[in-house]
Amino acid sequence: MQKIITYAFPILIWGFTITPELYGQWASPSLNPTFFVENPAVVAWKNVSTISFSTIYGNGYKGDFAYQDNTITEANFVLAGELGPGINTGLQIVDKKQIYTTSYDDGSKEDSNNTSLQYRTGAASIGPLALGYTDTGNYEINNSSLNKSISSTTDSSEKGEAKIERSGISLRFGGDKINLFTSFYEVKNTVSFDYKLKITDSSDSSWQELNTSLNNFEIKQTGYGIGIIFGKPDENRYRIEVFQENKPKIDHNITFYITNSAGTSNTDTGNLSDDEKSKLGGIIEANINEITVSIGTQLEKIYDSGVDGTYKYGNTSTQSFFSSLYFTMFKPICIGLYANTSEKLQLYNHGLRRQYETLDEFGLTISYQI
Repeated sequence: MQKIITYAFPILIWGFTITPELYGQWASPSLNPTFFVENPAVVAWKNVSTISFSTIYGNGYKGDFAYQDNTITEANFVLAGELGPGINTGLQIVDKKQIYTTSYDDGSKEDSNNTSLQYRTGAASIGPLALGYTDTGNYEINNSSLNKSISSTTDSSEKGEAKIERSGISLRFGGDKINLFTSFYEVKNTVSFDYKLKITDSSDSSWQELNTSLNNFEIKQTGYGIGIIFGKPDENRYRIEVFQENKPKIDHNITFYITNSAGTSNTDTGNLSDDEKSKLGGIIEANINEITVSIGTQLEKIYDSGVDGTYKYGNTSTQSFFSSLYFTMFKPICIGLYANTSEKLQLYNHGLRRQYETLDEFGLTISYQI
């Protein structure tokens, strides 16, 4: 029974979250004014106000017998303001919709993960110190997922609501031509939903089904970043930034109801565990003659090694690379082009793949600089 509970929780916790951003702004403002801000305090350092609309489409493999599609549309409003010498404020509102689906070669049930939410960020700075806060409000969760391994097939679904909150601090040091930024931020997800999990044994088709609920459960992760910008706002500029983000392992006691193919049922209590998770990444940008080029990478690792039947497997890692080009088409209209590729991999000790996913994404942004 413990095997079912432990395996379910990573799907439960991370299944509802929207595709993570790779654009940076963990400590310092991007040279591309349309990028999403990871650390809300960074909004206070922005000096360009914009209205932009973006669309991103991606597809790739999920295992050897499935395909995934990901579509994101985004409206982004950034308002930068200076109240007085050394006092700045910033506002960012991002309305984002994501549709993620997985289809299988054998005609199995198609996965779905549709999310619609709005990030509302406010920030202010006095001298070298900036503080910021982001709130999405409650949004709907209605997801399903099918996962296959050597020993079993897992079918799960979540229905309910969630809320994302971000808070952060950023410090800026330097003068007109060189600025150094350091930061710390926290991301808190609060979830409430009903969860159903069915595991079918590959050897004899026997199954067990688990039903449970979570109410106002919090998942927190923290991160920090260091960034540096060379050049003045009206000149050619260059930016380098790195970050690290961590989420500790989570254990949570729940009550669950179980049925099985033998026709028996019972109610019990148990422990759900979500594995430790870490991210490490960076970005390099250059703005030359009003053309901005951005290149970045991110490595995500989930410490979820274990045993599947009699086979041991290692941790799960995801490596992503992205690039972006942003330029003025005719003032005040600007165009942005975006590309991203990522690979998720988890191996058994004998070398076969337990998890394997690829995703290639391309996007277009049209913005109006206010």
